[in-house]
Amino acid sequence: MELIGRHTADPAISQATVTDATGNSADENSTITWATLTTTVNYKADDLSYSDGGMSTLNSMAKGFVNVCFPAGFPWDVVDKLMDGTLMDDVSSNWQSYASQFAGYVVSIVIGFLFIFLFPLIGCCFCCCRCCGCCGGKMIQKRKDTESSCRRKVYIVSLFIVIVFMASGMVCVYISNDQFTKTVDTIDTSVANTLDDLLTFVNATIDQIELLVQDNFNFTTDVVKRDLDSIGYLLGVPLRNAIGVDSGLDACFATTYTLVESANNATTDLLQVNTSMAVLNSAFSDLSTALSTLKTSLDTTLASCGAIQTTCNGIDTTPLTTEMDATALPDISSQLTKATEIQDSNLTAKVLEGEEGYWQIPWTVHNETNNTIASIKDKIDEFSDLINPLIDSLSSVRSSVLSSVDTDALLDDFSSQMTTAKTYDQYRWYGGVGLACIVLLVVVLQLLGLVFALIGYDSKVDPRERGCMSNSGGEMFMASVGFVFIFSSLLMLLTTLTYLIGAPLERFVCQPITDSDMTDLDRLVDEVAFKQLYGGTGSVLGKMLYSNSTYDIPISGLLKDCQASKTVYMALKADTYVNTSQIDNYKTEFDIQSELDKIDDAVDFSSIAILTPSLLSNLEDTKSAVNVDFASYAAELNKDLTSTNLTEFADSLRTLATAAGAAGETSTQNDLNTHAATLDTIQSTEVAALNEAVANLTRDLDNMAKTVNGTSAKVDKVIECLNQTELYIHANTSALLGTLATNFADRIFASIDSFISKLFTALKTELGKCDPIWNLYNNFFVITLCGYTVDTLNGFWFGLGWCLFFFIPSIIFAVKLAKHFRRMKEVETVDEHFEDPNYEKRPVPEQKRPPPGSGLTPVPTLEELYPKIDGTFPKPTSSLEANSDQTANTPTQPGSSQDKWRPPSALSNKSVKDITRPSTALSNTSDKNKSRPVSALINTSDKNKSRPASATSKKSIVCDNKAITHWGRDVCYYGKVVE
Repeated sequence: MELIGRHTADPAISQATVTDATGNSADENSTITWATLTTTVNYKADDLSYSDGGMSTLNSMAKGFVNVCFPAGFPWDVVDKLMDGTLMDDVSSNWQSYASQFAGYVVSIVIGFLFIFLFPLIGCCFCCCRCCGCCGGKMIQKRKDTESSCRRKVYIVSLFIVIVFMASGMVCVYISNDQFTKTVDTIDTSVANTLDDLLTFVNATIDQIELLVQDNFNFTTDVVKRDLDSIGYLLGVPLRNAIGVDSGLDACFATTYTLVESANNATTDLLQVNTSMAVLNSAFSDLSTALSTLKTSLDTTLASCGAIQTTCNGIDTTPLTTEMDATALPDISSQLTKATEIQDSNLTAKVLEGEEGYWQIPWTVHNETNNTIASIKDKIDEFSDLINPLIDSLSSVRSSVLSSVDTDALLDDFSSQMTTAKTYDQYRWYGGVGLACIVLLVVVLQLLGLVFALIGYDSKVDPRERGCMSNSGGEMFMASVGFVFIFSSLLMLLTTLTYLIGAPLERFVCQPITDSDMTDLDRLVDEVAFKQLYGGTGSVLGKMLYSNSTYDIPISGLLKDCQASKTVYMALKADTYVNTSQIDNYKTEFDIQSELDKIDDAVDFSSIAILTPSLLSNLEDTKSAVNVDFASYAAELNKDLTSTNLTEFADSLRTLATAAGAAGETSTQNDLNTHAATLDTIQSTEVAALNEAVANLTRDLDNMAKTVNGTSAKVDKVIECLNQTELYIHANTSALLGTLATNFADRIFASIDSFISKLFTALKTELGKCDPIWNLYNNFFVITLCGYTVDTLNGFWFGLGWCLFFFIPSIIFAVKLAKHFRRMKEVETVDEHFEDPNYEKRPVPEQKRPPPGSGLTPVPTLEELYPKIDGTFPKPTSSLEANSDQTANTPTQPGSSQDKWRPPSALSNKSVKDITRPSTALSNTSDKNKSRPVSALINTSDKNKSRPASATSKKSIVCDNKAITHWGRDVCYYGKVVE
């Protein structure tokens, strides 16, 4: 123990700041600043993302179709009965229910297989039919088809739309095929990264737990033991300070030291007073002697005055004496004796001796709690015994995980298998590209057919004389139809097979997996899987992790929490189901509280003595030493020094001496003057010296009076307060120590609570974030299985099915358009005149005849062509060609009957306004009540175009100065050329 000032140095805190290698620190108040826990772990699989290649719409359509085929969702009743072994019996009795659940799926498969078998037959029949000249196989085109441009345009637009749809399906097939290859190419890397992430997760989590639990707990125990070793400083000093404040001991000792200082000053003043009194007594003795000698000599002179004897007898020498009596001043010898004894005993040391017992309280606490502190440290070590097995178990988990899974061998084997899979996937990719190319072939043929046909087609050209471009377009249409019939069964077979696999996978595997609620997944795990593993129902995770199947830990909750980057502690609901009572109740579990409660019993303060007997004796002596009768001193010292005024008395002697001289008593005169001078000398010397001594003594007495003023009361007060403080310490220190010991225990517990709070906070928010668990689920099942595999598979069959669906209308439109663009061998002709019963007979306006000599052949009227017989027009008995030839071979004269009966070759089927109807034929208008032409019907599709006219006989018929030739037939209308 070191002396600091007048007291022993207090115990000091063993280490003001506690730190460790991890960056944790604790200050003097045990406020712990925890180092930031490094929880950021770079996982490789975090970068894995799913790209649908722009096929989201196709995938959605495929899923929608699958949902239509399986409207009831996941067949839980089927699963339950399958597990119970009653499925077959239930199917036989309730087949209608199963049929309603799987009818769409079964019907789709049946349609697929029917298509596979029937479509080739239909194609074969179609080909045979065309080969026989039926079903559009005869290379002849009806005139109405030839001249119906609107119908042809509708076919062209419709076929183009179908081609666009087929092309989109072909693109989807190609992308789906390519997506599957991407899956095969990336799955080995994905698996390797995911497994590596799991190992990284295990290692990082255990490292973080070891850091958090072991290192932080060791740091906490260091802080706690630092505080226990500093109990004298942390508990003893506050205890002493509390006693000093509560008992008033600090103020009491302050008063005591003030009193000691006053006593020392009073002793000094008392010695000074004693010295001044000695000087005063010496001066008083000198004055008394001088006055007594003068009085005796003066009395002798006055007794022999001679002539003035009578006057001399009147002089009274009695006042020639001192008024003040120095011998009457109080005696302070006893006070001097007490003061001397106080100085010799060192009152300050006596006070320090009493104070040291109080000042040693921290060391008393430190020394007398050694056993208790050692016991508390043992309890802390017991708490460590709870933590260390946890660290050991984590290390064993790490070892078991790493030893049970040989990731290198597993990845090597998987990589080898994936190498083989990639090799075969190349062939699969080629096959998929081939299927897409089949569709592409059909699309290209039909698209090129449209292009060639539209470029090479000319409506003016005879169908038998169509150009190479137009004919090639038609041939491509028919080639595409042939390829459709050839390959559709193969495409449908692959579509059906892939649908057979992909649809159930999508509906019953992927949709429960990818469902945001994961309700079906929870049911699958906690009902189906639990029943298979343990029997009955319950939570699989609860059973596996906590051996209690009633714990509600759904797999969906685990995955969602891991997706949200929560810690594994929270994801597994360890905060709810893990028993942490030993940690939470460590105070009572490890009996630390009771050990801390023993501190107040371990310290004994009964031996502390503040008011020692020697201190009490010195204080009593101090009281006696300052007990001076200052009033008596003042009363005596305030008296005059002499009984009369010596100067005045000397003046009276001089007056008497003058009178003696006048009386002739020279000797008496001289003696009286000598006595007067002596009085003056006494006044200036002895009286002045005594006067100074009185003044000095008076000053010293005043100083002492000021010093000792109230000292007696202070002594009594100090004695009282020291006595009361000592009694207070004996009576109340134990209880006060108990309160402070509780605060000290709270300080210890605060350090441990800080560790526990940090532990659970880190477990809940920082440590072991289970992203890799979600990544494992997401990468393997959501992305790889459902995204790249099932979605790709469904996109493939849906794309093929899409194309097959539009193959059918493409066949229809392609066959229809082929007639319009291929080169025909024959053209349909109409040789017989007929009368349309729906023809509305209208009056024919008078025809203008060409002027004679104009060289123009007049157009015959209807009456001229066909004279009425019994009010009706007869049908001609010969063809127009015959009539035309006959007319051509017979010379005619203007105005002759032959000229009037020259028939035209054909009639236009065009309704034209503001023209007169022909005499040889009538236009076939769109109006229902108009009659058809008699000789022939010819559809024309192009407006405002003139057609050159050439008769079959190679002679032109003049129609208003213009001749029209249409497919070798001459057509004329009155007044205008009609196209």
